[in-house]
Amino acid sequence: MPPIEPVAALTELTERLNHSGVRYMLVGGAAAYFYGYRRYTDDFDFVVDLSTAGVAAFVEAFTPGFYCDALQIADAIEHEFMFNVVSHTTGAKADCVILKSDAYQRSAMDRRRTVDWNGTPLWVMSGQDMVISKLLWSRAAGGSEKQRADVRMIMASGMVEEDEYFRHWIRHFGFEADLEACRQTRYDE
Repeated sequence: MPPIEPVAALTELTERLNHSGVRYMLVGGAAAYFYGYRRYTDDFDFVVDLSTAGVAAFVEAFTPGFYCDALQIADAIEHEFMFNVVSHTTGAKADCVILKSDAYQRSAMDRRRTVDWNGTPLWVMSGQDMVISKLLWSRAAGGSEKQRADVRMIMASGMVEEDEYFRHWIRHFGFEADLEACRQTRYDE
């Protein structure tokens, strides 16, 4: 198998996701690229708003050419977990996380933004939600420095911190001290 070329891989995945009709957003390290932070990532992470009723259309959008298992997807939907799709030709891999039913996840999906990715519309998580999400991941990982480094770089990109939406979720999750620690060190790297 030839080495994966990231631009082509993301384009192929995005075109298939757009064709599926499912609401999605790029998250994680690849999404941080759109906020000025370039770090290596070997796959692409998406949050998908997918119900059992949409599985057949989703699988069809990735057929042929991809490993995309309907049973794995149905199980992921039932447990609000994740599943993978993988290109047979390039090896491009997407980790698709099922959109959770909680208020924060739903609001983040509603606030996603679209960018032009080589002529293809690509939905990306907002910068503010990237910060909140990465702080959630950091907490779940016991204070992951990789996630905090991402937060510092996204904040340094000029992300707006002073609106009620952002302040509400920072307070809701109790991230005031975490955010302040990131503010104090964001230019030190």
